[in-house]
Amino acid sequence: MTTHRLPRSIRAALVSLAAIAALLAPGVSRADEAAEETCPEEPTIRVRLTGAPGEDAPRLSGIHVFLVPGVIHVPLDGEDDPGYQWGLGAAWLFRPADGPFAIDTGIGLEHSIGNPPDQPGYDFESHQVRVEAQARPGAVLVGETLWVFGEVGFGYVVWPTSSTVGSMTTENATHGLVLSLGAGASYQVWEGLAIGAGFGFDLQWFFAGGQISSSHNFDLGVSAGWFF
Repeated sequence: MTTHRLPRSIRAALVSLAAIAALLAPGVSRADEAAEETCPEEPTIRVRLTGAPGEDAPRLSGIHVFLVPGVIHVPLDGEDDPGYQWGLGAAWLFRPADGPFAIDTGIGLEHSIGNPPDQPGYDFESHQVRVEAQARPGAVLVGETLWVFGEVGFGYVVWPTSSTVGSMTTENATHGLVLSLGAGASYQVWEGLAIGAGFGFDLQWFFAGGQISSSHNFDLGVSAGWFF
């Protein structure tokens, strides 16, 4: 069998091309690596799901309901003795930006039971019901578990009374406006369950018979709430 050899000039050209390819191959790899190092990574979104040790805590926000089962109610006009008060409400805790700042807006109901001094032959009963729009600006601290806030509310108040002298009973109801100011704190003890405490002042103005009268209270109580 006869073997035909390529001309020397062609063989030399092929050797030169192979050498150039060998030199360029590492350069291409390095260029790819450089491109990977210089190209920015695609943005990622981290979702916080649990508050287990070593993980980011879920961001405290959203809808929550609360119950204020025990409140000491102290009238500031000195006419009644301290009494009992309870309340409930629902609100939305809003976090407008990263960081601790938070503001809560919602509606609340309060019921104060008066405790007038006993007088022989005279029985007087009273209570106050308040319905308010409320806002609580504050900060969420301690790993998304502690919420410290101030409180302001404005709304409607009704003051029913009943007085009995002998066999005669007279009932009346006075209506007015209330401005509430206070502060408090709430601590998340288990998943959505939070307990707290706070104090406040109820500044009330009543309108009856063309006259304006006032009745102001100081409140101190504990609360329990649930964040959904």
